[in-house]
Amino acid sequence: MLRLRKSLFRYTNLASAIDIIRKNRITLLNPNTWEDRGDAFYIEAFARRFGYETVQALCFSAKPQTFHHWKVFTEGTDGVCIEFDRVKVETAIRKIGHTQLREVKYLKINEPRTLKEAIELPFVKRKSYQDEGEVRILFASKQKQKKLKTIELPIKAIRRITVSPWLPKTLADGVKLALRKSCSSIPPELVRSTMIDSQKWQSGIGHLLEP
Repeated sequence: MLRLRKSLFRYTNLASAIDIIRKNRITLLNPNTWEDRGDAFYIEAFARRFGYETVQALCFSAKPQTFHHWKVFTEGTDGVCIEFDRVKVETAIRKIGHTQLREVKYLKINEPRTLKEAIELPFVKRKSYQDEGEVRILFASKQKQKKLKTIELPIKAIRRITVSPWLPKTLADGVKLALRKSCSSIPPELVRSTMIDSQKWQSGIGHLLEP
């Protein structure tokens, strides 16, 4: 449970992972690009209510990797999961203005009627998404921002990097080498996920197969 409370997991693609590692930063995104239009609607409503010209966000999970996370938040062999030290991420956020990190609250379809303050809108989603265990960074400004907001993070904020379970083992070493060349200081825990083909899991029934 200790690791669960102190880690944030960001699922992304290889190009974004290299950008994070090389430039020691994360980049917030425009919610208008999100697939979940209901989620984007709530953030747009929040912006209108408080007169924000720019709202950008980035999503993490507080839950360790599951098949759901890999399948939904990454695309095949290109997927990467970066595990961050939550305390270091929170420390970086406190250094900049108009930015906050909060747990997402998952509500049943009629429960938004019970919300008491519009300030909660960017941090609520439908109950059907609760397996995500989402934690969200939100930047909101009343000034129009032409560029995406970036947050500097020390390389030591990264605890572990895991590449896609769909990446063939014959290619995994090359991908891991490319990531290490991006920054020589990345953590030693750089592995390929065994989510879909764990030898340890498969060998667990060995004693049942003996004649």
